[in-house]
Amino acid sequence: MEVPCEENASMSRKGFEFKRWMVVLAASIYCLTIGFTHCWGNMTVYVSSYLREVGGEDTRYADAQWLYQVMNTVQGLFTFLGGSLEMACGTATSALIAGWICSLGVVLSFFTCQSFWGLIITYGVVFGMGAGLTYTIPISVSLKWHPEHKGLISGIIFVARGLSVFVITPLQTWYVNPNNKSPTHAPFVDTPQEKYFDDMDVLHRVPSLFLWTGVIFAVVQFGTAIAMPSPTGAESEYMGKMIEERQRLEAQQKAQRVAAETREREGERTASGGATGGVEGQEERPSGEGDSLLRAEGGGETGELEEARARREQAAPASPSPIPKLPTGHMVASHQFWSVWAIMYLNWMSISFFNGFWKVIGTTELHVDDQSLARLGMTWAVLSSCSRVVWGVAADWFGFRGTMVVVGVSFWAFLCTVPLCSQWFPHTLHVFLEDLGWGGDLSEHTLGVWAYFVWVNILKIIDGGAFTILPPIVSEMFGATNFPIVFGLLYSARALSSVLSTLLITRLKAAVGLNTMCEIMALGGLSAGLIAFFAPFHQIKLPQRTVAGGSRKEV
Repeated sequence: MEVPCEENASMSRKGFEFKRWMVVLAASIYCLTIGFTHCWGNMTVYVSSYLREVGGEDTRYADAQWLYQVMNTVQGLFTFLGGSLEMACGTATSALIAGWICSLGVVLSFFTCQSFWGLIITYGVVFGMGAGLTYTIPISVSLKWHPEHKGLISGIIFVARGLSVFVITPLQTWYVNPNNKSPTHAPFVDTPQEKYFDDMDVLHRVPSLFLWTGVIFAVVQFGTAIAMPSPTGAESEYMGKMIEERQRLEAQQKAQRVAAETREREGERTASGGATGGVEGQEERPSGEGDSLLRAEGGGETGELEEARARREQAAPASPSPIPKLPTGHMVASHQFWSVWAIMYLNWMSISFFNGFWKVIGTTELHVDDQSLARLGMTWAVLSSCSRVVWGVAADWFGFRGTMVVVGVSFWAFLCTVPLCSQWFPHTLHVFLEDLGWGGDLSEHTLGVWAYFVWVNILKIIDGGAFTILPPIVSEMFGATNFPIVFGLLYSARALSSVLSTLLITRLKAAVGLNTMCEIMALGGLSAGLIAFFAPFHQIKLPQRTVAGGSRKEV
C-alpha cells in the first residue's frame, strides 16, 4: 500500500480529530434535549394553573410535584436498560429510539395536559422512560472516541446536560407568558400567597408548549443521533496508534526536560563546590560515583532516565490490585454500598424539593415576576454546570469525605434559611443601609428579591457537587469493572427518595406552609453530611475465594 505523503497524513489526522470532536458536539446538543427533565421547576406554575382552570382538577403545587418525581423514578428504573439497548442496536440507532421516546412523551402531553393522571402517564412514564434510556448513551459514545480524555469529556457532557435549563427555560417563559403577567388567583383562604394563573391569554399556550417542544426535540435528536456513531474497528485501531504516539512524544519531552533540569542543577552544584572548596567533614566519594548518581537521577541519556525511573517504581510500595468483578449480592451487602445509598437518598430529598419549588417560592412568597425568574433560571443553570468542575477538583484535593460534608451541611444551611429572604433579611438589611444613609431608594421587597437570587444561585452551585463527586468514590471503592452495576443500583436511592419525599410534601405542605417545608426538607442535606463525616469509605473487602490477601485504601 502506498504510504501517504506527510501533507496528506497531516490532513488525514486533522480530519480524524475533527470527526472525534464533532461526535462530542453532537452528543452535547443531544443532551440539551435530555436536560428538559431539569426544566420542570419552571413549568410547575403553568401546568398546575392549567390543570385547575381548564382541566377542572383540584391540583395544587404540591400535587404537581408528583409529575416530576414519577418521571425521576421511571428514569432511574430504565437507566439500566440504556446500555443494553446500545449494545443491541448500535449507538446511533439506540440514541434515536430512546430520544424519540422522550419526544413522544412530550408530544403526547399536548393531548393529556387537561388531566393530572394523563400527564402522569405521558410525561411521568413515557418521557421518564426515554430519559432513562438516553442517560448513558451520549457519554458512552463520546468516551469511545476520546478514551484518553475521560475526565474532560465527562465534564463537557454533564455541563451540556445542565445548560439545557439555560437554553430552554427562557424560551418556555417567552412563549407562554410573553407579556410577563403574574399569577393573581388565590383559591385558598388559609394560604392567600398561593396564587395561580387564571388568565387564558397565558394558559391557552400551555398545550402547544408541549407540542412544539416535542417536535423540536425530535428533529434535534434525529440530526444529532446520526452524528454519534461508534468508532469502527479501523478507527479504534488508528485512534490507539495516534494516542500511543502522542504519549510517546510526551514521555520523550518530559525526559528531555528532566535531563535539562538535572544538568542545570549539576552545573550549579559544581559551581558552588568550586567556590566553597567542598563541605567540611563531607565524606569523599570515589571518582565517577557522583556522575553515575546524577545520571541515575536523570542527568544522563533517555535510556538511563528510563532505567532510573524503573528502579524507583520497583522500590515504591505496590499499589492495591485492581478490584475484580464481584458478585452483586456481595457488593449490595457491604456497608460502603449502603453508606453511599443513604447519602444519595438524603441529598435527593432536599435537592428534588428545591428543584420543583424554586419558582413557586419566588412567585408566591416574594412576588417575583415571571421573566425575572426565567433570567434567574438561566443564571443558576450556568453556575451549576460550571461548578461541577470545581467540585470535582475539590474532591481530588480534599477527598470525598470532606467535600461531601461541605456539600450536605451548606445545602442544609442555605435551604432552611430561604424563608429569611422574604422576612427577616430584607428588613434587617434595609434598616442597616438606612443607618448608613444608603438605602433610601431600595425597598425591602427589592432587597428580598436580590437575597433570594443570591440564595438560589448558591444552592444550585452546591447542588452541582452533590452527585458530581459520587461516581469517583464509587469507582474507587468497588472498582471500575463493577462501577456500572453498582452505580445503577445506587440510582434506586433517587427513585425511592422521589416517591417518599413527594408523599411527605403532599401531606405536610398544606398544614405547615412552604417556608416550614424548606426547613424540613433541608434536613436531608444535613443528614447526608453527617453520614459522610462518620461513615468509613474504603475499598470493599474482597471475598476470600477471590484473593488471598490485599490492602484496603482509605479514601
